[in-house]
Amino acid sequence: MLKKLGSLAIIAFMAGSALSAGAAENKELIAGRKIFQSNCISCHLKTGKGSPMMAQIFKVDVKNMDLDSVRVAAMKKQEIVGIITNGKAGKMPTFKGKLGKKEITEVASYIHSLGAEKLKKSAGTSDSVAKKSKTRVR
Repeated sequence: MLKKLGSLAIIAFMAGSALSAGAAENKELIAGRKIFQSNCISCHLKTGKGSPMMAQIFKVDVKNMDLDSVRVAAMKKQEIVGIITNGKAGKMPTFKGKLGKKEITEVASYIHSLGAEKLKKSAGTSDSVAKKSKTRVR
């Protein structure tokens, strides 16, 4: 009986830890979405698809501005952090100094989540992809 109670306590603790991690991830995505809406929608639109008008101004293919894509979802979050931090020469401004490290990480998490469902579908339903893309905030 004591072994069963001990096992149940461990399972309850692990479930609580998993829920806490999920809640923290969700808070990060919500914060990232707010930062995105304040700083990114003029070029990437609210949907993350990219603005055809801005693509024309910067002389880039609008597909390269599409953040709701398998290409972006497949990137490592640190790559997205680097692009946000340093910008892209003449195409995207740097946010270093404008946003703090935490804010950049939050918006990178949000951007990374945008194409998660598409990535999941393109890669099948493997467990590793499903775990990475289980939370999406819009």
